[in-house]
Amino acid sequence: MTSEPFKNWLSSKSAQGLAHELKRHYRPFSPERFLRGLDAELEPLSLKQRMHALKSRLMRELPEDPRQSFPILRTLADDARLEGFILWPVSQLIADTGLRHLPLALDTLR
Repeated sequence: MTSEPFKNWLSSKSAQGLAHELKRHYRPFSPERFLRGLDAELEPLSLKQRMHALKSRLMRELPEDPRQSFPILRTLADDARLEGFILWPVSQLIADTGLRHLPLALDTLR
């Protein structure tokens, strides 16, 4: 029996699901732009590096203002279609950018 490397839990395939759900909740989101070149970018990376790469891509595609982006991310996290490791970049984005809007960030992470 061959086991898959743990880092592959954050892959371009799981990112496709994230992109699909983001598009459902935020119409301006571009799945094509988010996913472009992702396989090549993720291949050499560790699990944590993959999370940071996906978080960076999310940051480029979502509104910069947490008062606009956090409600989108909250809706995404509340959606039962996504679960597991693919939500790590979402929660990390909130943690990294939420200090100036701490009550909103904490509510979003709840």
